Amino acid sequence: MRNRKTVAGRTLTDEPKSFLWWVPILFVVLFLFVAPFSRGLFNGGSWEFDGPIYKALICSAVGLIVLSIYFLKNWKLNDHRDLLSLMIWLIPVSFLVSTANAASLYSALKSINIHVMYAMFFVIGLYFTRNKWGLNAILYAIMGSGYAIVIFGLLNWLRNAHYKDAVLDNRLSSVFQYPNAYAAYLIGLFLSSLILLELSKKWYVSMLHSFMLVPLLLSFLLTLSRGAIPVFIIVMVVYLLFLPFVRQILHLFYILLTGLATILILGNITSYRYQLNVEFNLSLSLKGWFTIIAISLILSAILYLIRKYMTVWVEKREVQQKSRQFIQFIIPAVIIVVSIASVYVLLGDSTITNILPGIFQDRLQSINISDNSVLSRNAFFSDAFDVIRNNPLIGVGGGGWSSIYSTYQSYVYTSNQAHSFYLQYMVETGWIGFLLLFTLLIYVIYKFVRHYASNANFSYERLVFALIAFAFLIHSIIDFNMSFLYVGALVFLCLGGMVSFESSQLQAPSSKWLKRLKIAFPILVAGISVCTLIYSVQMMNATEAYAKTTQLARQTNDYNEITRQLNKALDEKPTNPDFVVAKLDLVYQAYNQTKDNKYYDEALIWLNKMATNEPYNRQLLEREYLLYMSKGDLESSSNNISRQLMIAPWEISYYERKASLEFDLGYQLKQKKDEQWINHWDRALSVYKEWLVKREQIKGMPEYQKSESMEFYQSSLVALPIGKIHFLKGEYQQAGTILKEFMIIDSEEPLNKEVARWYLAALEVQGLSDEQIKDALLKEDPAESDKIKEIVTLVQP
Repeated sequence: MRNRKTVAGRTLTDEPKSFLWWVPILFVVLFLFVAPFSRGLFNGGSWEFDGPIYKALICSAVGLIVLSIYFLKNWKLNDHRDLLSLMIWLIPVSFLVSTANAASLYSALKSINIHVMYAMFFVIGLYFTRNKWGLNAILYAIMGSGYAIVIFGLLNWLRNAHYKDAVLDNRLSSVFQYPNAYAAYLIGLFLSSLILLELSKKWYVSMLHSFMLVPLLLSFLLTLSRGAIPVFIIVMVVYLLFLPFVRQILHLFYILLTGLATILILGNITSYRYQLNVEFNLSLSLKGWFTIIAISLILSAILYLIRKYMTVWVEKREVQQKSRQFIQFIIPAVIIVVSIASVYVLLGDSTITNILPGIFQDRLQSINISDNSVLSRNAFFSDAFDVIRNNPLIGVGGGGWSSIYSTYQSYVYTSNQAHSFYLQYMVETGWIGFLLLFTLLIYVIYKFVRHYASNANFSYERLVFALIAFAFLIHSIIDFNMSFLYVGALVFLCLGGMVSFESSQLQAPSSKWLKRLKIAFPILVAGISVCTLIYSVQMMNATEAYAKTTQLARQTNDYNEITRQLNKALDEKPTNPDFVVAKLDLVYQAYNQTKDNKYYDEALIWLNKMATNEPYNRQLLEREYLLYMSKGDLESSSNNISRQLMIAPWEISYYERKASLEFDLGYQLKQKKDEQWINHWDRALSVYKEWLVKREQIKGMPEYQKSESMEFYQSSLVALPIGKIHFLKGEYQQAGTILKEFMIIDSEEPLNKEVARWYLAALEVQGLSDEQIKDALLKEDPAESDKIKEIVTLVQP
């Protein structure tokens, strides 16, 4: 490789910097080793995930304060780094703007602060990896923490550790609890290890990177992530394009040797896991570790010998081929062609797949366009575009997808993630926010590639930043890796590191404006950090108080004691929907037990407060419905269900409730001779027609989506009130037809008996009968005959 000691024409200084300079680097190092073990700081949308997130935000806010002090002396607006350090703040600003249309204000505010943290990591990568000390510290912290995560994952695979969901459905996921995100992470680490094993001057450091190749590739295969396979190939092609032709051959040889070594032990390691699942056996677990360590040592020794005896030959060939740079494209092009051809081989009746363990054969053979995962993602993407079309400019705020997707979903599914980072980003920030992010990514990639192409002293260590960022960014097209805050922070750190060498001089503004900007920018950063710190401390205190509330609720039923603790959380953050739902549950229980209207009024006050901030929150709307029902307010209950139907038109329970409520309201008015009864029954029939339209849509769905939607398809709770309406209106034939379709013979459930009862009554008034159903009903309870007659008398004098 070319000389890697200079960056952008300047020598990487060996001088350590001031204490203030080391503080952000120390923060990054600690973050990289600590944060992953809190479920990767997954932003799961509920309070259980929030504690570690707010701790990370607090630390980030403190880090920003340090950066603002650093900028007082070092920010001069004279090169592109300074310009980028300004532009990066447009990312959290775009989330701030999107709060004007937020589907969930709580989630939107959290997203602003999360992207403030990302901006901080970007700035640290931008300014603190230019120096050799900072570059090495951050680079090896990334790799060191990555290796720790890989070893931890294998400890769980061989049952030496028991981290929750580190192995999820026999798929390795390590700290992320999600195999696909872990697979994307491993792609960047694996290829980065190949670079560093060759760049490292110390033999033992090079051996360490070589040693980790098998655990890395083994872990990647154990994730069973199908979507990560093409991403691996794409990122590998990008990686090879940065290497001279001879190095490409050498590194491809490294990859093939690693692949062969991994395949040799893959079957055994998989088998050991299945046996250990049945019963833990220490000797079998140690046997698994011995197998991994032995093959890794052998491979690292082979790679060391190859490097030792081929380095001179490779460097000579590099000098000879400098004038033939086009040759660099040959191997990547061949890999693409071979990869496409391999898809047909692996998915067909090939003996190649037979050498893999059965679980891998099944996983590969399940790849097709009608696969459940593909179908569901297609639906998510289509629904996301519908959201974007209706909210094109500023989106629906951070976290908006999880709040609003049920309004746009095309079939019955539950997914708080859009399974595409970019589409979810557009949903949340609209085209304005997305174009800002896209511009940043294109600019960083352009500058990085241009620097590589024009600089004979390109620093190959920086390729690690690019590979890790590319692995996540490419895989995030089809998944939600960036919902892990650890991943998001790592990606922005790497993006900053990719362009930290940039030193193009800018035309400075007039000295008067420059002097003001040099003071204003650090003050702005400090102001942002203070706002983030205040917000995060409040949220951390609120979350801890709520955690104590849930613990207390498991220990006692004392309403006053639980309420006092919960109020501490609400005092800190009264807009957190999880806290308010818990408050409503307590108040609802108190009202049901005492029937004291003060509890009813208190609940309504909380609901009114949250109506604007969380208009799509179905948990809050459900509590409102239950409150109205406990009061016997059927009119308000029906209006509530109408709002819920607009928010979640694929939720079958809303159709059931709406039809029943409108029947009851109409029946009550009919008994009072109020002519408005017909309006309620017409609304019930309208809901029934909407339901029938949805049923027809289900018939045309693929089998997977159809099976997911079957609960929606069959519902006696919708049919029964509609049958009753037709019966009481004298439309007996229609009543009988509807009720018969949803009747289950020989069922002991009261609902099915009631359906049969009304069905037989509809037949009787027509002078017809269904002896089979009547016999089955009377056999269970002869008194059912009297109940049928009672129904008949409703329409006969």
